[in-house]
Amino acid sequence: MNAPVEPHHMHAYLTGEMDPQDQTAFESWLTENPQNQAAFEQFKSLWAQMEPERAPKLQMDRVWQKIEQSCGLSNKKKTKPALFRWWAWGFPLAAVGLIWFWLWPVATISVQSGPQEQRLVSLPDGSQVTLDSNSMLTFPAHFDRAERSVTLEGRAYFSVEHDSTRPFRVQTQAAKVTVLGTQFEVWTPGSQTRVWVAEGRVRVNPLNGDPVELIQNQQIACDAQGFKSDIATRNAQILDEWIKGKLIFERVPLHEVVLSLESVFGKQIEVAKDLPTDRTFTGQFERDQLANILQEVCLSFQYDLITTPEGYRIQARSTP
Repeated sequence: MNAPVEPHHMHAYLTGEMDPQDQTAFESWLTENPQNQAAFEQFKSLWAQMEPERAPKLQMDRVWQKIEQSCGLSNKKKTKPALFRWWAWGFPLAAVGLIWFWLWPVATISVQSGPQEQRLVSLPDGSQVTLDSNSMLTFPAHFDRAERSVTLEGRAYFSVEHDSTRPFRVQTQAAKVTVLGTQFEVWTPGSQTRVWVAEGRVRVNPLNGDPVELIQNQQIACDAQGFKSDIATRNAQILDEWIKGKLIFERVPLHEVVLSLESVFGKQIEVAKDLPTDRTFTGQFERDQLANILQEVCLSFQYDLITTPEGYRIQARSTP
């Protein structure tokens, strides 16, 4: 075959568009040694990860420039060799695969849950995520070799497969949470990120600030500017209950109870500004009727619950 070398030759073989003569020559090359076959399998794996309908049109000059740079040919005469003269040079197909990878974005997957809904998500590495109500998890169809990175809006419980060579990272609007293999919760109420460790060790790094490490039963909250609380100790067994669909509160301030209920039910709950902020609530509920839950919360505080056009309002009990 005397055609110039271009990455679309690989595409032609994979899609059956290569003419019979070139196909025979290519298959002969594949059988020459195991390295050739392994390199092509790697290329096929990269190809399988891509979605042709979403791929941008290749800019062939740019592709060839990358091939030249990889081969150290930038200062040589820019004559493109024939296809199998290139194979004879021993230029690895993996390099071509990397060029395709540079030019074609890996597909991303977004999973979103609705009100009062929990979803179990399996990640490409085998890690499991329980996505809580009104939350969204975004991740690549395939993790790369350097790290495993996902983005979270809302609340999720992660059970991460151990991999000492590839850290697992959860990116939120306020922080980056990094682990190697562990179980933990990440919650993003408002502009904050809260992390609660059930097992193992987790590093929490605000966008602007120094990181801290948490161990089992430890919890911390931060926003983009830094940490909003000291490390607190809380029984992580509570996390097992919310994974099963229960709402568990153990000495939780009222405003946090409200944040949790808003997250689960997708309703606005207003708390009157004149109410004390240091009172806490303990209780557990099924994910049933929001009004019933709020009635019990207000009863424990001796507050009134008012229905509003947007949702509910909690306020001091009116006197006769």
